[in-house]
Amino acid sequence: MTVFFNTSDTPSAIAATPNGSVHVSHGSKITSFDWSLQRKSTNLTSFAAIDSLILIWAL
Repeated sequence: MTVFFNTSDTPSAIAATPNGSVHVSHGSKITSFDWSLQRKSTNLTSFAAIDSLILIWAL
């Protein structure tokens, strides 16, 4: 899979969810894509860098 960003940050972690969405961390940001990779949203965090992602599932 190739994912393009409008940033100079290199992706450092990737995680998929059971519903097919994909989350990618790059620098201090996390970008989330829907199952079809057509829509995305990016969230800026207060961390200097993110090197891993884990799914926490609420019942």
